[in-house]
Amino acid sequence: MEFKTDVLNERARRGLRGVGGVEEGILRSHMKMWNNRRRTSIFYSVLKTEWPQLKATIFAGFD
Repeated sequence: MEFKTDVLNERARRGLRGVGGVEEGILRSHMKMWNNRRRTSIFYSVLKTEWPQLKATIFAGFD
């Protein structure tokens, strides 16, 4: 699974790390925003082999 967020969005970045997302890389100044700011995006991922453990942790207590 792949996730992308603005590098300035600290709340989203904390959330993605909190659920087990791993920082994969940064795409610098790749996108022009509505306010003429150039966006830098950061990518996170969760591998298929990592998902079973993350799923058990994230959804613990929802049974």
